[in-house]
Amino acid sequence: MNTSKSHIPERAKKTNKLIAEIHSTLNSYGYSEIFLPLYEYYEILKHTTWDFRDENIIRFIDRNSGKSMVLRPDFTPQVCRVVSTYMKDYPLPLRLQYKGRVFRNVNMNRGLKSEKYQVGFENFGSSELYGDLELLSIADSTMTNLKIEDYQIVIGDQKFLKLLLEKFDDSDYYLKLLTEKNMDEIKKFLSNKEIPDNITRLLKYLPFAFGKPEILNKIHELSTFNNLLNERVNYLKELFSGFAELGIDTSKLIVDMGETRGLGYYTGINMDIINDKSGSILGGGGRYDSLMSKFGQNMTACGLAYNIEEIMPLYKHDYESEPYDYLLVGKHNFVKAEQLRKEGYKVFWVEEENNIESIKERYKFKNITM
Repeated sequence: MNTSKSHIPERAKKTNKLIAEIHSTLNSYGYSEIFLPLYEYYEILKHTTWDFRDENIIRFIDRNSGKSMVLRPDFTPQVCRVVSTYMKDYPLPLRLQYKGRVFRNVNMNRGLKSEKYQVGFENFGSSELYGDLELLSIADSTMTNLKIEDYQIVIGDQKFLKLLLEKFDDSDYYLKLLTEKNMDEIKKFLSNKEIPDNITRLLKYLPFAFGKPEILNKIHELSTFNNLLNERVNYLKELFSGFAELGIDTSKLIVDMGETRGLGYYTGINMDIINDKSGSILGGGGRYDSLMSKFGQNMTACGLAYNIEEIMPLYKHDYESEPYDYLLVGKHNFVKAEQLRKEGYKVFWVEEENNIESIKERYKFKNITM
């Protein structure tokens, strides 16, 4: 989108409208909004934030306490802290939404810093199946309500991957190769290891396990040698069947069983909403059932955050749909303008008429009084 000065007010209106649309969707599912601080204690985030590294954060010292603080790189640990500290007595499931900026270092060689505006939500206490169904249903409903069509929801499963990696030695090296999608090195690695054939076949197939939900049939076939793996694939198949029953457009769903992102953080499914033309990430999240235990509570949890700047180019909003009720011109109309506002009208007043034509080009008015 054009971000020149002449478009700044329109961009702000569009951003506010976009955020309001997402909030409206979340409200329809029963998510209550909470406000969160811009910064957090370093020690709290250090052990609870995914991919938390000193080079990725913006850190400073609180001059009053002397403690190390961080501009928040992620909302989820903050929400978990609020729930465990202030909302212990709330009935479950607990559904919360939030909005604001997150801060992360990018391109360290150039010293640039990055901030992203996000709107997100977290669900605490729902069962895995229905929590996951709701998570994906909200993602689909949000895109539908925003009238965005150029997207796909890519779903991985870290629980399946963890179960599989436990079956053989040197899994860390295989994980590195899988992350890189290095097919040749994976073949070499597996040919030099004494791994049972049934596991080897699954490991070889995993980099190619990307596509429509029907790909789970092949994963199921290759996983029959282990009950836990088989049960997990059955769960995923049940989950996708549930999407179809909810009327979700399953053509938008992509399975990526070789997805390794967030392996140490997510405990079940993880997902990204991808712009299928530019590849930008419109939103992402997943299930993190073990995180609340770090705050002293055992509670199921899942959530998702939308990246507002990435969604903006895809979101169409008609600026002309909200015209002013009146344009009043001249000093003699100053009092009248205030009277009309008190009556509930939206009024734009200008002192002189020398630039009235350019004002009429920029804004829309139902009535003009000179």
